[in-house]
Amino acid sequence: MGRIARISSVLVVILILAGGAVLRSFMYGDLRLSIGTRDTISYISSSRAPLFSWGMFTGPRLFTTNLVYKMANGEGCELTAVSKPAEEAEEFRAIQPCFDMIALLQNMVSILCWSIFAWLFSRRLRNPFTKILSILLIQAFAFVPQIAEWDSVLGSESLTLSLLALSLGLLLELLSRITEEGAQLQPRTRFWLAAWALVFTLWVLVRDANLSAVPITIVMILVSLLFKPIRGSKPILATAALLFLLLVVGIVSTRQSPRTRFTLANSFNQYILPYPSRVAFFEKFGMPQSDTPEYQTWHEEKASMSYMLFLASHPGFVAQTMFNNIGYFTDAHTQHYYKSPELAYHGTLLTIGEFLHPKSSAVYLLDVVLFISICIAAIKRRGRDDSTWAWFAAWFFVTSAAGLLLNFFGDVSGALRHVFPSVAAFRLLFWLLPMIHMDLLLSQGDPRFHLQ
Repeated sequence: MGRIARISSVLVVILILAGGAVLRSFMYGDLRLSIGTRDTISYISSSRAPLFSWGMFTGPRLFTTNLVYKMANGEGCELTAVSKPAEEAEEFRAIQPCFDMIALLQNMVSILCWSIFAWLFSRRLRNPFTKILSILLIQAFAFVPQIAEWDSVLGSESLTLSLLALSLGLLLELLSRITEEGAQLQPRTRFWLAAWALVFTLWVLVRDANLSAVPITIVMILVSLLFKPIRGSKPILATAALLFLLLVVGIVSTRQSPRTRFTLANSFNQYILPYPSRVAFFEKFGMPQSDTPEYQTWHEEKASMSYMLFLASHPGFVAQTMFNNIGYFTDAHTQHYYKSPELAYHGTLLTIGEFLHPKSSAVYLLDVVLFISICIAAIKRRGRDDSTWAWFAAWFFVTSAAGLLLNFFGDVSGALRHVFPSVAAFRLLFWLLPMIHMDLLLSQGDPRFHLQ
C-alpha cells in the first residue's frame, strides 16, 4: 500500500503541475502580446553591443537582458505599443514585431521556471499533503495577475522573478544532495551544481541589486566548508571561486557603466545633499562641494562605495526611512502599464491574488519569526532536513532583505517598481516557511528525517 500511495501522490503532483501550466498558458490571452515602457528603449540600445563583448556588461542594462533584447535588433523590429502610466496614458498590449518573441519568451520562461520550482520544492517535502499543498500554493502565487501580468511588460521584472524561482528550486535540490553525499559529490550532483551556478549567474546579471546575493552566497558557502560533512569539497570550493569572479566582474562593470551614475545621483539629491550632517560623513571620504566640477569625478569613482558604507553605519536612518515609506513595501504591486485583459474572471483572479500577496507589513514580521524558528529547530534537533531547510531559508531571507534595501535606497526615482521583486520574494517566503514547518512537524516520525 505504501508504494501505491507514493505512485498515486506522484501522479497527482504531475497532473497538478501540468494542469496549472496549461491553464496559465490561456489565462491572459495571446502569450505574444506585449507593452513597452519608457525604459524599453534603453534595453534595446544596450543590447546592440557585440555578443559576449565587455560592452554587454557595461552598457545601460545588464548582460542577461541584453542577451534577450538582441531579439529586437533586426530589421523590421518596431515598438508600437508604449505605456506611460505616470501620464495616465495606459495602452492595450499588442503583438509587436520582434517584441512578440520577447513576450513569448518571458511568458514561457515564467511558466517553466515557476513549475520547476514548485516541483523541486515539493520533492523535498516528506508528507503527501504538504507536497500537494505546496504545489498548489506556488503555482497559484505565480499565476495570479500580481505576478503573471508582468510577463507582458518589456522590462526586467519578469526575468528577475522567473530566474529567481528556478534558482531557488535548483539550490534546494543541490543542498539536499550535498547534505546526503557530503564532500564527495556524485556526478549528478555536480550537474545540479553547474545548472544552479548558470541560472544564478543569469539572475544576478538581470539587475544591479541582485549582485548583493553573490557575497552573501560566498560567505555562506565558506562558513559551511568549515564543518566536517563537506570540508574540503573541491566542487564547492571551485563554485565559491567562480562566484568571487562573478562578483569582481559585477563590481568592475557596474563602476564602468553609466547606469548607476544617474540612479545614485537621485539618491544623493534626496537623502544626502540636503542634510549637512550627512554631507559631513561623505566629506571624510573626500567628497567635494556638489556644485564643483570635482564633485562629478568623485561621484563616478567613489560615491557607490561611500554610500554603501553610509547605509551600513547608519541603521537608524535606514530603519526610519523605510518606516516612513512603508507604503512601498505593502503596495499591491500590480502592473499599471496596460489595461487588464477583457476577461470575465479577471476580477476574480485579482481577488485571489490579494489573498496570496497580502498587502500588510505583518508579512515581514511573520517571515522573521518563522525564519528564526527554523534556524532554532536546526540547531536543536540536528536533523538532516532541518539543516537543509535552515540553509535554504537563510539564503532566501538574507538575499531578499539585501535586495530590498538596495532596490529602495539605490534609486528614489521609480522606487515602487524597483522594490517589487524583493517584496514578492518576502510574500513568497510567507507561504514557503509555513509549508516547511508543517512538513517538519508531520515528518518527525519518518526515519529518513534524522541524521544517520
